[in-house]
Amino acid sequence: MSRATRRDSGLPANANPHSFIRADPAAAAERLAAIVRTVRPHVVVTYDEHGGYGHPDHAMAHRVTHLAIARSAHGGAGGPGWDVPKLYYTAFPRSVLRWVDEQMQARGLWSPLGEENLALDIRQGVAPDEAITARVDVRRFQEQVRRALCAHRTQI
Repeated sequence: MSRATRRDSGLPANANPHSFIRADPAAAAERLAAIVRTVRPHVVVTYDEHGGYGHPDHAMAHRVTHLAIARSAHGGAGGPGWDVPKLYYTAFPRSVLRWVDEQMQARGLWSPLGEENLALDIRQGVAPDEAITARVDVRRFQEQVRRALCAHRTQI
């Protein structure tokens, strides 16, 4: 199945056979490993093993990325082997979550910290501030992110 026909797995995960969590991790990893061998990145960023906030597709991305990095060290599609020097996980600092919560409450909006549904509880995706070892300012890409989310109809 082509990448274009994959579907969001949703929260909680659905049984759609075309969802990302139903993909063959080894096949997906080999496709990604070929890209790594070609591009030869010095840093790869993915989700942690919990998928950030528990999204099954994000957890699958973590699994596939780890497999791909291991495979990319050996030659294959895309060229000679490449050892990725650094692997980072996305993280949201706890202090930022507290600040967002305060701002939302001050405006009378729904508080992300008051969520009862664990599948939607964003506290799962935060990290202690002291665990953050690198920061990347991505503000200049906000419009691209917004357009990407709008193109992914299950996310809006």
